[in-house]
Amino acid sequence: MYWPPVIPPHHPPLVVFLATHDPGDWTSAALDRLIRRLCPAADTVVLAASWGALAGVPVVGVPVAGVPAAVAVLEWAAAHAAELDADPERLLVAGAAAGGGLAAAVACAARDQGWPPIARQVLICPRVSDWPSRYGGLAPATIVTTGSALAAVDGRRYASGLRQVGVEVDELAYPDRVAAAERLPLDISTAVRAAGATVPPTQNS
Repeated sequence: MYWPPVIPPHHPPLVVFLATHDPGDWTSAALDRLIRRLCPAADTVVLAASWGALAGVPVVGVPVAGVPAAVAVLEWAAAHAAELDADPERLLVAGAAAGGGLAAAVACAARDQGWPPIARQVLICPRVSDWPSRYGGLAPATIVTTGSALAAVDGRRYASGLRQVGVEVDELAYPDRVAAAERLPLDISTAVRAAGATVPPTQNS
């Protein structure tokens, strides 16, 4: 669990951040640094959950190893958000690389079962399949891509598929992971703050 240095007077958003540690994913240390910077930048609480390498790449809409457990984590977070000093109505799901694909699959599962409500997806270099027919009714998304066009193809296809069915998408593109790690916390903090907000976002002092 990660909390901002000072809990704001209103309950802040809660981000469920999923990681898989598959080969090629962001390292645990890199994700830890990103989350530690995101918490104060966005005044958000983050619940980070990780798994060992999954059997295959997560695919949107397809039951794969890790998805049921990740859905259970999301449901627990929604049910216990107030105990974590967070707002259950401002729940986001996030992930990087294979974890981003897992987060997208979880967003589909939450939509299909009607709970918990997700305010936004934040997917960093996600590995997902391009299944536009499955995207209708999903939460708005912030899609982050880095590096070459080949490396970014999954994220761009997912963003395009969401737009085709009317889902709001913001895309953030960086030349490499180093630039992304440096700029991401501030760049996505506005989206995190505003997700499902019922009170005006506050400014960090």
